[in-house]
Amino acid sequence: MKILRHRESGIATIYTALFIALVIGPLLALGIEIGRYAETRTVIQQAADLAALAATQEANLLAFQETGTQILLPTAQNVAQDYIARNLDRAKAQHIQVAVRDIAIQGNLATCEVEADVSELFPKFIGHVTIHVIGIAEMRFTSDGRTAP
Repeated sequence: MKILRHRESGIATIYTALFIALVIGPLLALGIEIGRYAETRTVIQQAADLAALAATQEANLLAFQETGTQILLPTAQNVAQDYIARNLDRAKAQHIQVAVRDIAIQGNLATCEVEADVSELFPKFIGHVTIHVIGIAEMRFTSDGRTAP
């Protein structure tokens, strides 16, 4: 009987080790990766909002003074992309490619569409993972064409 209990104890240890290796370990790793994804998405969303705000500095004041319409200069997308490039050092360190896909203005809202390839945060078998966010900034002008506070 003693030999049988010792043998059962060894089998339980093997089952426990297999359970940890095949179930708990991957779940823990996936939880960590999802946390990194959420944090990265938040940082990219903040950068998109601020890139939209930076792009609003490229508003065509002459067009506003003459016609009352708010439009962005062609340089707005470059300004937004430059802002993204300068302020996402952590994303660069993780080999995450972040690109401004579109800058638009509707009424007094400027939007900055940003796309980031975050595949590097996950194991290769998960495949391609992309984050799409839209940053929003409000443009306000005074009647003389200057930006309002």
